[in-house]
Amino acid sequence: MWKSLFILVILTTTCWGWGKNGHEIVGQLANNFLNTMASKIATKFIGSHTLEQIAPWPDNYDHSDYGRWSGPCHYVNMPRGAANYTSDYCGSCCVVGAIMNYTNILQESESSPIPCDFDASAEPCALEFLVHFVGDVHQPLHVGYADDEGGNTVKVTFFGNPSNLHKVWDDDMILKWHSTIDPAIKELQDIIDNNPQLVQQYLSSNDPAEWADESWSYTVGTVYNGIPTLDETYYQANLPIVQQRLIAAGLRLGNLFNNVLIGSSNRAQTFKDIQRVSRNIRHLRVNNN
Repeated sequence: MWKSLFILVILTTTCWGWGKNGHEIVGQLANNFLNTMASKIATKFIGSHTLEQIAPWPDNYDHSDYGRWSGPCHYVNMPRGAANYTSDYCGSCCVVGAIMNYTNILQESESSPIPCDFDASAEPCALEFLVHFVGDVHQPLHVGYADDEGGNTVKVTFFGNPSNLHKVWDDDMILKWHSTIDPAIKELQDIIDNNPQLVQQYLSSNDPAEWADESWSYTVGTVYNGIPTLDETYYQANLPIVQQRLIAAGLRLGNLFNNVLIGSSNRAQTFKDIQRVSRNIRHLRVNNN
Protein backbone atom coordinates (compact mmCIF):
# COMPACT_ATOMS: atom_id res chain seq x y z
CA MET A 1 0.00 0.00 0.00
CA TRP A 2 0.92 3.65 -0.08
CA LYS A 3 1.00 4.29 3.65
CA SER A 4 4.75 4.51 3.86
CA LEU A 5 4.75 7.18 1.17
CA PHE A 6 2.50 9.52 3.13
CA ILE A 7 3.46 9.03 6.74
CA LEU A 8 5.38 12.34 6.75
CA VAL A 9 2.84 14.36 4.77
CA ILE A 10 1.61 17.49 6.49
CA LEU A 11 -1.94 18.31 5.45
CA THR A 12 -2.83 21.83 4.44
CA THR A 13 -6.43 21.13 3.48
CA THR A 14 -9.35 19.95 5.57
CA CYS A 15 -11.69 17.98 3.32
CA TRP A 16 -14.47 15.74 4.40
CA GLY A 17 -15.75 14.62 0.98
CA TRP A 18 -19.47 14.44 1.02
CA GLY A 19 -20.64 14.72 4.58
CA LYS A 20 -21.81 11.63 6.44
CA ASN A 21 -25.23 11.69 4.78
CA GLY A 22 -23.80 12.07 1.29
CA HIS A 23 -21.38 9.17 1.69
CA GLU A 24 -24.10 6.96 3.15
CA ILE A 25 -26.38 7.76 0.19
CA VAL A 26 -23.63 6.79 -2.27
CA GLY A 27 -22.99 3.56 -0.38
CA GLN A 28 -26.66 2.55 -0.40
CA LEU A 29 -27.18 3.41 -4.07
CA ALA A 30 -24.13 1.30 -4.91
CA ASN A 31 -25.45 -1.57 -2.81
CA ASN A 32 -28.78 -1.39 -4.67
CA PHE A 33 -26.86 -1.83 -7.94
CA LEU A 34 -24.70 -4.80 -6.88
CA ASN A 35 -25.25 -8.12 -8.61
CA THR A 36 -25.58 -11.29 -6.52
CA MET A 37 -21.95 -12.37 -6.90
CA ALA A 38 -20.49 -8.95 -6.03
CA SER A 39 -22.78 -8.67 -3.02
CA LYS A 40 -21.78 -12.12 -1.79
CA ILE A 41 -18.05 -11.44 -2.10
CA ALA A 42 -18.35 -7.96 -0.57
CA THR A 43 -19.86 -9.62 2.50
CA LYS A 44 -16.69 -11.71 2.86
CA PHE A 45 -14.77 -8.45 3.30
CA ILE A 46 -17.20 -6.43 5.43
CA GLY A 47 -19.24 -9.10 7.22
CA SER A 48 -22.46 -7.77 8.73
CA HIS A 49 -21.56 -4.17 7.91
CA THR A 50 -23.16 -2.46 4.93
CA LEU A 51 -21.67 -0.23 2.23
CA GLU A 52 -23.86 2.57 3.55
CA GLN A 53 -22.52 2.11 7.06
CA ILE A 54 -18.82 2.00 6.19
CA ALA A 55 -18.88 4.76 3.56
CA PRO A 56 -18.09 7.70 5.93
CA TRP A 57 -15.52 5.89 8.10
CA PRO A 58 -12.33 6.73 6.13
CA ASP A 59 -12.95 10.38 7.07
CA ASN A 60 -12.67 9.45 10.74
CA TYR A 61 -9.42 7.63 9.98
CA ASP A 62 -8.09 10.55 7.93
CA HIS A 63 -8.69 12.98 10.80
CA SER A 64 -6.91 10.83 13.37
CA ASP A 65 -3.22 10.95 14.22
CA TYR A 66 -2.65 7.44 12.84
CA GLY A 67 -4.55 8.08 9.62
CA ARG A 68 -3.25 11.54 8.78
CA TRP A 69 -1.10 10.10 5.97
CA SER A 70 -4.25 9.31 3.96
CA GLY A 71 -5.53 12.90 3.84
CA PRO A 72 -4.27 13.82 0.34
CA CYS A 73 -5.94 10.71 -1.10
CA HIS A 74 -9.39 12.26 -0.59
CA TYR A 75 -9.03 15.07 -3.15
CA VAL A 76 -6.98 16.51 -5.96
CA ASN A 77 -5.74 20.10 -5.93
CA MET A 78 -6.04 21.85 -9.28
CA PRO A 79 -4.41 25.11 -10.37
CA ARG A 80 -6.62 27.89 -11.63
CA GLY A 81 -6.78 27.81 -15.40
CA ALA A 82 -6.30 24.04 -15.67
CA ALA A 83 -8.26 22.56 -18.56
CA ASN A 84 -8.66 19.12 -17.02
CA TYR A 85 -7.15 16.65 -14.60
CA THR A 86 -3.78 15.13 -15.42
CA SER A 87 -1.59 12.87 -13.31
CA ASP A 88 0.83 15.81 -12.92
CA TYR A 89 -1.63 17.24 -10.37
CA CYS A 90 -1.80 14.03 -8.32
CA GLY A 91 1.42 14.38 -6.37
CA SER A 92 2.19 11.55 -3.95
CA CYS A 93 -1.50 10.69 -3.77
CA CYS A 94 -4.83 12.11 -4.86
CA VAL A 95 -8.36 10.79 -5.10
CA VAL A 96 -7.98 9.70 -8.74
CA GLY A 97 -4.76 7.80 -8.11
CA ALA A 98 -6.18 6.33 -4.90
CA ILE A 99 -9.20 4.88 -6.71
CA MET A 100 -6.90 3.25 -9.26
CA ASN A 101 -4.55 1.95 -6.55
CA TYR A 102 -7.20 0.46 -4.30
CA THR A 103 -9.10 -1.02 -7.24
CA ASN A 104 -5.95 -2.97 -8.09
CA ILE A 105 -5.50 -4.02 -4.46
CA LEU A 106 -9.12 -5.18 -4.21
CA GLN A 107 -8.79 -7.10 -7.45
CA GLU A 108 -5.68 -8.86 -6.19
CA SER A 109 -7.31 -9.80 -2.87
CA GLU A 110 -10.73 -10.74 -4.25
CA SER A 111 -9.85 -14.41 -4.71
CA SER A 112 -8.84 -14.80 -1.03
CA PRO A 113 -10.78 -12.19 0.93
CA ILE A 114 -9.40 -11.19 4.32
CA PRO A 115 -12.12 -9.57 6.46
CA CYS A 116 -11.64 -5.85 6.93
CA ASP A 117 -10.59 -4.64 10.37
CA PHE A 118 -13.01 -1.97 11.53
CA ASP A 119 -11.18 -1.08 14.72
CA ALA A 120 -11.00 2.69 15.06
CA SER A 121 -7.23 2.78 14.63
CA ALA A 122 -7.08 0.22 11.79
CA GLU A 123 -6.23 1.33 8.28
CA PRO A 124 -9.35 0.99 6.09
CA CYS A 125 -9.25 -1.96 3.71
CA ALA A 126 -9.27 -1.44 -0.06
CA LEU A 127 -13.02 -1.98 -0.36
CA GLU A 128 -13.73 0.51 2.42
CA PHE A 129 -11.45 3.13 0.89
CA LEU A 130 -13.08 2.66 -2.53
CA VAL A 131 -16.60 3.14 -1.17
CA HIS A 132 -15.41 6.46 0.21
CA PHE A 133 -13.08 7.69 -2.53
CA VAL A 134 -15.53 7.09 -5.39
CA GLY A 135 -17.91 9.30 -3.44
CA ASP A 136 -15.21 11.92 -2.88
CA VAL A 137 -14.24 12.31 -6.54
CA HIS A 138 -17.86 13.13 -7.41
CA GLN A 139 -18.05 16.01 -4.93
CA PRO A 140 -17.06 18.97 -7.15
CA LEU A 141 -14.92 20.72 -4.54
CA HIS A 142 -12.81 17.60 -4.08
CA VAL A 143 -11.48 18.49 -7.49
CA GLY A 144 -10.96 22.08 -6.51
CA TYR A 145 -8.58 25.00 -6.29
CA ALA A 146 -5.45 24.47 -4.21
CA ASP A 147 -5.29 28.14 -3.23
CA ASP A 148 -8.58 28.13 -1.32
CA GLU A 149 -8.30 24.54 -0.06
CA GLY A 150 -11.22 23.23 -2.08
CA GLY A 151 -13.49 26.05 -0.93
CA ASN A 152 -12.72 25.52 2.76
CA THR A 153 -11.36 29.04 3.16
CA VAL A 154 -14.23 30.65 1.21
CA LYS A 155 -16.56 32.07 3.86
CA VAL A 156 -20.22 32.22 2.87
CA THR A 157 -23.66 32.33 4.39
CA PHE A 158 -26.20 29.67 3.49
CA PHE A 159 -29.74 30.88 4.11
CA GLY A 160 -28.27 33.39 6.57
CA ASN A 161 -26.15 30.87 8.48
CA PRO A 162 -22.33 31.18 8.48
CA SER A 163 -20.61 28.37 6.59
CA ASN A 164 -17.88 27.82 4.04
CA LEU A 165 -18.26 26.83 0.42
CA HIS A 166 -16.87 23.33 0.90
CA LYS A 167 -19.28 22.62 3.76
CA VAL A 168 -22.21 23.87 1.70
CA TRP A 169 -21.49 21.15 -0.85
CA ASP A 170 -20.55 18.50 1.70
CA ASP A 171 -23.50 18.91 4.02
CA ASP A 172 -25.65 22.01 3.89
CA MET A 173 -27.50 21.47 0.62
CA ILE A 174 -28.05 17.76 1.30
CA LEU A 175 -29.38 18.42 4.81
CA LYS A 176 -31.70 21.17 3.55
CA TRP A 177 -33.01 18.78 0.89
CA HIS A 178 -33.53 15.90 3.35
CA SER A 179 -32.39 15.79 6.97
CA THR A 180 -32.32 11.98 6.92
CA ILE A 181 -31.03 9.69 4.20
CA ASP A 182 -33.98 7.32 3.60
CA PRO A 183 -36.18 9.78 1.68
CA ALA A 184 -33.12 11.01 -0.25
CA ILE A 185 -32.20 7.46 -1.28
CA LYS A 186 -35.80 6.73 -2.31
CA GLU A 187 -35.98 9.88 -4.42
CA LEU A 188 -32.66 9.18 -6.14
CA GLN A 189 -33.47 5.49 -6.68
CA ASP A 190 -36.77 6.51 -8.31
CA ILE A 191 -34.81 8.75 -10.68
CA ILE A 192 -32.49 5.83 -11.51
CA ASP A 193 -35.37 3.38 -12.03
CA ASN A 194 -37.29 5.76 -14.29
CA ASN A 195 -34.34 6.94 -16.38
CA PRO A 196 -32.44 3.98 -17.87
CA GLN A 197 -30.67 6.34 -20.25
CA LEU A 198 -29.16 8.08 -17.21
CA VAL A 199 -27.77 4.77 -15.99
CA GLN A 200 -26.31 4.11 -19.41
CA GLN A 201 -24.80 7.60 -19.53
CA TYR A 202 -23.03 7.30 -16.20
CA LEU A 203 -21.84 3.74 -16.75
CA SER A 204 -20.35 4.66 -20.12
CA SER A 205 -17.37 6.07 -18.18
CA ASN A 206 -15.28 3.85 -15.90
CA ASP A 207 -12.24 6.14 -15.74
CA PRO A 208 -11.76 8.05 -12.44
CA ALA A 209 -9.91 10.78 -14.37
CA GLU A 210 -13.08 11.42 -16.36
CA TRP A 211 -15.10 11.53 -13.15
CA ALA A 212 -12.67 14.13 -11.82
CA ASP A 213 -13.04 16.18 -15.00
CA GLU A 214 -16.81 16.20 -14.53
CA SER A 215 -16.40 17.53 -10.99
CA TRP A 216 -13.83 20.07 -12.18
CA SER A 217 -16.27 21.41 -14.77
CA TYR A 218 -18.80 22.13 -12.02
CA THR A 219 -16.15 23.70 -9.78
CA VAL A 220 -15.05 26.05 -12.55
CA GLY A 221 -18.43 26.78 -14.08
CA THR A 222 -21.02 26.67 -11.32
CA VAL A 223 -19.97 26.25 -7.71
CA TYR A 224 -18.65 29.78 -7.11
CA ASN A 225 -21.54 31.59 -8.79
CA GLY A 226 -23.44 33.76 -6.31
CA ILE A 227 -21.00 33.69 -3.41
CA PRO A 228 -20.80 34.79 -0.66
CA THR A 229 -24.56 35.07 0.03
CA LEU A 230 -26.13 31.74 -0.89
CA ASP A 231 -29.89 31.65 -0.80
CA GLU A 232 -32.83 29.91 -2.46
CA THR A 233 -31.61 30.81 -5.94
CA TYR A 234 -28.26 29.13 -5.34
CA TYR A 235 -29.89 26.12 -3.72
CA GLN A 236 -32.39 25.55 -6.53
CA ALA A 237 -29.70 25.94 -9.19
CA ASN A 238 -27.25 23.52 -7.57
CA LEU A 239 -29.33 20.88 -5.80
CA PRO A 240 -29.88 19.02 -9.12
CA ILE A 241 -26.10 18.88 -9.55
CA VAL A 242 -25.70 17.43 -6.04
CA GLN A 243 -28.34 14.82 -6.86
CA GLN A 244 -26.72 13.94 -10.19
CA ARG A 245 -23.29 13.57 -8.60
CA LEU A 246 -24.64 11.29 -5.86
CA ILE A 247 -26.40 9.13 -8.46
CA ALA A 248 -23.30 8.96 -10.67
CA ALA A 249 -21.11 8.01 -7.71
CA GLY A 250 -23.49 5.29 -6.51
CA LEU A 251 -23.93 3.71 -9.93
CA ARG A 252 -20.23 3.82 -10.77
CA LEU A 253 -19.22 2.40 -7.40
CA GLY A 254 -21.69 -0.46 -7.79
CA ASN A 255 -20.49 -1.09 -11.32
CA LEU A 256 -16.86 -1.08 -10.19
CA PHE A 257 -17.60 -3.77 -7.60
CA ASN A 258 -19.64 -5.77 -10.13
CA ASN A 259 -16.60 -5.80 -12.41
CA VAL A 260 -14.01 -6.57 -9.73
CA LEU A 261 -15.86 -8.92 -7.35
CA ILE A 262 -16.58 -11.65 -9.88
CA GLY A 263 -15.65 -14.85 -8.01
CA SER A 264 -13.12 -17.58 -8.76
CA SER A 265 -15.45 -19.53 -11.06
CA ASN A 266 -16.06 -16.50 -13.25
CA ARG A 267 -12.35 -15.73 -13.28
CA ALA A 268 -11.70 -19.31 -14.39
CA GLN A 269 -14.34 -19.01 -17.11
CA THR A 270 -12.80 -15.75 -18.26
CA PHE A 271 -9.43 -17.50 -18.51
CA LYS A 272 -11.02 -20.34 -20.48
CA ASP A 273 -12.61 -17.81 -22.84
CA ILE A 274 -9.20 -16.19 -23.39
CA GLN A 275 -7.66 -19.60 -24.07
CA ARG A 276 -10.43 -20.45 -26.53
CA VAL A 277 -10.00 -17.19 -28.40
CA SER A 278 -6.24 -17.76 -28.48
CA ARG A 279 -6.71 -21.25 -29.91
CA ASN A 280 -9.09 -19.90 -32.55
CA ILE A 281 -6.60 -17.22 -33.53
CA ARG A 282 -3.83 -19.82 -33.81
CA HIS A 283 -6.12 -22.02 -35.91
CA LEU A 284 -6.89 -19.15 -38.26
CA ARG A 285 -3.21 -18.35 -38.59
CA VAL A 286 -2.41 -22.00 -39.47
CA ASN A 287 -5.16 -22.15 -42.09
CA ASN A 288 -4.09 -18.87 -43.64
CA ASN A 289 -0.43 -19.90 -43.97
